[in-house]
Amino acid sequence: MAFRREAMTLSRKTRSEVDVALAGVTRALTIAWVKSWDGLEPEFARTVAELLSDGSGDRGISRARIRKDERLQFAMGRVSRTMTDLTVIARAEVSTAVRTVVDVGDRAQRDMIAAQLPPDHHHLLAESRAGDLAALITRASRRISVLTRALPDLIDRRMRETVARVAMSRLKPDTSKVLMAQVEAAFNTGLTHALMIARTEALDAHREAAALSQSRQADVLSGWVWLARLDRWTCPACFAMHGSEHPLDEMGPDGHQNCRCQRAPKAKSWKELGIDRVELTDLIPDGQTVFRSLPKDQQLSILGPTRLDLLDRGEIEWGDLATQRQNPGWRRSYVPTPVNQLIEG
Repeated sequence: MAFRREAMTLSRKTRSEVDVALAGVTRALTIAWVKSWDGLEPEFARTVAELLSDGSGDRGISRARIRKDERLQFAMGRVSRTMTDLTVIARAEVSTAVRTVVDVGDRAQRDMIAAQLPPDHHHLLAESRAGDLAALITRASRRISVLTRALPDLIDRRMRETVARVAMSRLKPDTSKVLMAQVEAAFNTGLTHALMIARTEALDAHREAAALSQSRQADVLSGWVWLARLDRWTCPACFAMHGSEHPLDEMGPDGHQNCRCQRAPKAKSWKELGIDRVELTDLIPDGQTVFRSLPKDQQLSILGPTRLDLLDRGEIEWGDLATQRQNPGWRRSYVPTPVNQLIEG
């Protein structure tokens, strides 16, 4: 493998394209959520004010009274319909982003492999198959549909719980204002969940597209390499997994939700490919070396005081920072090893 400057540049370019696609989803969904709440807020504020006017002082509103309030039920009905509309928007935006990052992932892998071979040996590469990518996109779209379907019920439940909790407590002059702030926060958890779905599913689809592209180039590849961002926002697990080598049939990188890591193709040595030329050296930076080059405050921010102290004193190894966790209903993921587990050894 000769992962040289061109391959590293292509890797960064791929990350940038994926980031742009995800930024577009974030922007579109944020605008949709803000506009939706702006449309709901005036009526909901009047409903809350009228509901709270039925209570006084230490005596809040009873749960039965809240449950039977027709104005509140009507307002929550509007919320439910709005959330259904937002779910449709989220599904469409995320699906569009998935198609973009799948295409990017497929194209980038072939380009990164080509960058590891002499120009006169690019004929060794296989061509893409659009049908395989279409099937991948279909599977991702189905997952997105299932995950977003739960959002309206989730937000309905959280907003109702918020109204009940505040309205049943001791009423104060600013209770209405406090309740509206908390109700808005509950409504916006839908946006938080939608963005997490968008990022996780788009990145996983990008990861699957990379794996599919690499499987077509199995004749020239020995495996794949885990590439992390290596900056102050990178978690300990991703730092530790950076540069690790994996077989082609292993899915990955299996990072945590919202993980920014990439799967990079590792070409066979030129000798293995029958190329009689001097092999070039690898330019993938060492994760631990990069970490140690960061300012001490950033190292502390990434690892936390206990992990950093254990590492500095040699009581744990670099690879101990990542541990595999099984996530029923999703997939396995590598996460930072809990501090107590590191201490116990």
